[in-house]
This record gives sequence, structure tokens and C-alpha cells, in this order.
Amino acid sequence: MKRHLLRTFLLFFGLLFAVFAYADNDKTPIQKQIDSFLKVQKKTISAADTSQLYEALRLSIKHDYPYGIMKAHSYLGDYYINYGDYVSALDYLQRAMEQFPRLKDKEIDKNLLTINIGRCYFEAGRFDESKVLYEDFLKEIEIPLASSTMDEEIRKTILHHRNAAWLNLGSTYINLGQEEEGLAMLKSANEATTTDLYDTEDGYIYNKSNSLISLGFAYLMRNDAQSAQPYLEEYHEYIIAQDESYSDQAKSFGNLAYCAYLLEDLNAAYKYYDQSLELSQKHGYPNVTYVTYKDLSDTYLADNKPKLAIEYLNKHYALKDSIQGLVVQEDLNALEVKYETKLKEQEIVRLEQQTQLERQKGLLYAAGLALLGVLSLFAIGYLMLQNKRRKEKAAQDAQMQALKLANAEQEIEYKKQDITRMALDISQKHDFAEQLLEKLGTFKTYIRADAQKEWRSFEHSVQEHVQTNTEQQIFQENI
Repeated sequence: MKRHLLRTFLLFFGLLFAVFAYADNDKTPIQKQIDSFLKVQKKTISAADTSQLYEALRLSIKHDYPYGIMKAHSYLGDYYINYGDYVSALDYLQRAMEQFPRLKDKEIDKNLLTINIGRCYFEAGRFDESKVLYEDFLKEIEIPLASSTMDEEIRKTILHHRNAAWLNLGSTYINLGQEEEGLAMLKSANEATTTDLYDTEDGYIYNKSNSLISLGFAYLMRNDAQSAQPYLEEYHEYIIAQDESYSDQAKSFGNLAYCAYLLEDLNAAYKYYDQSLELSQKHGYPNVTYVTYKDLSDTYLADNKPKLAIEYLNKHYALKDSIQGLVVQEDLNALEVKYETKLKEQEIVRLEQQTQLERQKGLLYAAGLALLGVLSLFAIGYLMLQNKRRKEKAAQDAQMQALKLANAEQEIEYKKQDITRMALDISQKHDFAEQLLEKLGTFKTYIRADAQKEWRSFEHSVQEHVQTNTEQQIFQENI
């Protein structure tokens, strides 16, 4: 009976474990639906996409789907990064990071989140926090990179993450006044960005151009145009090769123009500024145009051409006012989106609280089951121990009884031997007395008359001894 109870108990917990293992490895229909909502373009997440992401987040929280919660928060963080709201982005990214203790084999997602959180710290001016985060991150990823058994594709991905961290940490060092450390970090990222590290040419060009412009811009900020120039020119070659990156191309011409200005090559500066204006005006990038107007004004002023300097300065302010109106409208639109977002966030918070409460109830229920299991095991163990003790006691009692019986049989055997010896002794004495009495009768005729009386007395005592035989009576009593 006890063995049957133990088997039943173990089978129950085995089935419970199997259910949880199956649920972890096989996605439910609702999880697949959530995953479909999460299919957005990370770099171009729109306000319309956020509604889809909030729905994914709501369902993930309601059905306790950690991966969906992490991804939805992560994409919402990317959305706010794209729109320059780094405070809101940081909040979403940190909430995404909270899910990782419940997730397995998601180190790649965790690495990307860490890099983006560091970027938010940097853009928000929290350089010390950005520095600590990136330094810790670079130490952590050295452990998997040191493994000789790592999958090659995973290794490449982690190396991409390391390059991104080097770039961001380099910029962070420069903003903290550690310029030499920053430039060394940026150079490390640039040297590590090689073609064999990327599966596509576009991936290589994107990352290589990032490291080049970071280095060129860092040297420009030090007014070291001579060191900046080769990096800016190489960057320009990569960016011109990309047909549709007109905004970046216009900015690149502007950087080359500013570099030529610092090198006092004003003719080259004018040429680059003209090319920058041509692209920004043709393809509609007023933010680039009005900055170029200001740089041209400064160049004409340095070239002792005050009229042209004033002309482009006026153009700069006129376009800036126009842009400011657009910015105000964008801010109003952003406020409207934030208001709608706030309502959705309140619903999300309510769901999170409800889910947390249900999770706590589930934990209590699981703890109760675990306690019941432990108590059941204890009870079964106690019963088995008691049964074992009873069996051992019964065996000991039987052994003692057998020992007593053996001792009694041995004592009886000794007594039998004593009785046999006593009986033999008595018999021998009796036979001797009868023989003596018989002999006395034969000697009676030879006894003198004066000794007849003593003889008869002796004979009488012998007869009396034979008849009474005290030892024989004692023997009978012992038997």
C-alpha cells in the first residue's frame, strides 16, 4: 500500500513537471498571436505601430507571456529612441530588461537592450551611468567570446554588439573629458569592423560608416581637421554609394566643408557646402539646409565677404523660424500620442498589478502543493520508518525467544545428564547394599555367639537402608 502511494505521488509530480516543460517549449495560440503583433520594422516604428505593440503588451501581461512583454517594451523603447524621447525610451527598455530572469537563451536580445539603455543614458546626458553600463557589458561578453565551442554565427553577433559598445563608450569617454581613451575606443571599433564579420555588404557598410563618422566627428570637435579628414573622406565614399541616403550624404558634404574650413581651404569648403545645399533642398531636408546656411555665413565672414555672410545668416533664421513652426506642430502631435499612450499605459499598469496578484496566488498555490508534497513524503517516510522499526523489534524479540528456548533446552539437557548420573549412582549403591546383605547372610553362621547381637543390629540397619533408600526418594522428587 505504501509503495503504491509513493509511486502515485512521484507520478503526479512527474506529470506536473512534464506539463510545465511542454508549456515552455511549445507556444500556445495566444502566444503565436502576440508574436504576430510584434512583427514591426525596428528602425521605422510608427505611431500606428505602437497601437499594435500596446495590444501585444496587453495580451502578454494578461496571459503571462514574458517574451512578449520583453519584446513589446523593447520595441516601444525603440520607437521613442527614433523620435528622440530618450526618457520615455529608457523607461520601456528597463521594463523590458526586468523580464530576463524569466527568459532562457535570450542573451542576444539582452545585449541589444543593454546597448540601447546605454545610448539613452548618453543622449540624456547621464554619461557616468552610460560609462559604467558599457564597461560592465564589455567585461561580461568577454566570457562567452573566450569559449572555443561557441556557434560561429552567435560569435559574429556578439562581436557586432562589442563594436557598438566600443563606439558608444568611446563617445561617452569624450563627453566626460577622457578624449584619449575615447579615441582609442573608437579606433578599436573601426579596426574590428571588417567585411568577414558581416553576412551582407549593407551590414558592413552601415557599421563601418558609423565607426568612421564617429572618429571623424570626434576629431572635428577637437578642431583637429587634419586627423578628421581621412575618416570623413572614407565615410563619404561609403555613404555616397548608398543611393537613397540623401540626408546622410548632405550631412557628409557639410562635414567635409567644415573640415576644409578649419584647414583654411575655403574654395573646397564652398564647393562642399553647395553640394550639401543641392541635396538637402532637392530632397526636402530643411534641418540640414538651415545648418548649412549658418556654416556658409560663418565661412563668408571668415572670407571677408560680409554681404554674403548676412544674406545666408538671414536665410538661416528665416528657415529656422519655419522649422520651429513645424517643430511646434510635431510637439503637439507628440503630446497627442503621449496622451493616448498614457491611457494605454494606465491599462497596462492595471493589468500588471492584476497579473502580479494572480502570479502571487499561483506562487502560494505552488508553495502549498510543494508543502503538501514535502509533508506527504515526510508522512510516507515516517510510516516506512515505523514499519521498519516494528519489523526490527519483532526480529529482535524472535531472536531473544529463540535464545531463551535454546538456553532452556540446554538446561534440560544438563539436568537429564545429572539425573542419569544420579540414577546410575543410586542403582550401583543399591546393588552393592543387596550384595552386601546377601553376603552377610552367608557369613551369619560363622559369627560367634557373643557377636550375634551386634551382627543382627548391623544386618537390620543394612536391610533398613535398602528398603528406605533416601537417595532414591530424592531422585524421585527431582524427576
